Amino acid sequence: MNITSTHYFSRPFPVNIILQRPLPGITFAGLFIFAFLVLYRPLDAHAGAWFGYELTMAMYSIAAAVAAIPVIMVIRMHPGIRNPEKWTIIVELAAILIIVLAMGLAVYFAAFFLEEPADRWNLGTLINSVTNTALIGILPFLAVTLFNLQFLFSGTTRLSETALQDANRTGDQLVKIDTPIKKDELSFRTSEFLYAVSEGNYVVFHLHGNGSIRREMIRVPISSVEEQLASLPFIMRTHRAFLVNLKKVASASGNALGLRLNIPPASEQIPVSRSRIKRFRSMYREIR
Repeated sequence: MNITSTHYFSRPFPVNIILQRPLPGITFAGLFIFAFLVLYRPLDAHAGAWFGYELTMAMYSIAAAVAAIPVIMVIRMHPGIRNPEKWTIIVELAAILIIVLAMGLAVYFAAFFLEEPADRWNLGTLINSVTNTALIGILPFLAVTLFNLQFLFSGTTRLSETALQDANRTGDQLVKIDTPIKKDELSFRTSEFLYAVSEGNYVVFHLHGNGSIRREMIRVPISSVEEQLASLPFIMRTHRAFLVNLKKVASASGNALGLRLNIPPASEQIPVSRSRIKRFRSMYREIR
């Protein structure tokens, strides 16, 4: 498999799952923070003026989580969320830093309502609140990021643009997909085929030619399509619902739980299920 020799910091990096799924992600983060505060009572955490320790920590956790949601939604506007090639470890760490700073500010202002009346309008108290919150709030985010580091150091699966063009020019042939219904039969050139996806009793083929993508739907099981294309070593079933032309794959991002393939000019990312990752890597290496 060809791995481009780019620096670790500029390599594509899997997007943190908390950023991919903000509501369940930040709910998990909030519960993690609350459990950590209750179980370990770190950083001189104490009960507030009006409530017991557990309820006070719950309110701080809620304040931090609520503050993180709009910040995450803004971060999700980054092009790297939709195009994994533009999301790097540096972008990930910067995003996490912004989020935990917002959480720290939320905790600082929440303390005006939860703590004893005091002179809290000073820089020292602000820095203390933000720092303490960041040290705890960053943990669930970093846990996911650290898990994904294995993917960074194993290298990003990528094809150079020149290699991709060369691969696309070779082995072009006309194929025909037979179906039980004669009028539904479909023919196309392998150089046109990007991927196919199963939708109920139908399979939708995504074909690229003359500068545009067209979709062709025929009534046939995807297992039948897989059998008919079995003689083509660059066609692989990456997922129970997807068949992919490996020659068209520009990049792969993800981790041991699954990969996502980028196949330009298609906008959809194609999944590679966990059980098929090893075979995908092997086949992808062979077409190189």
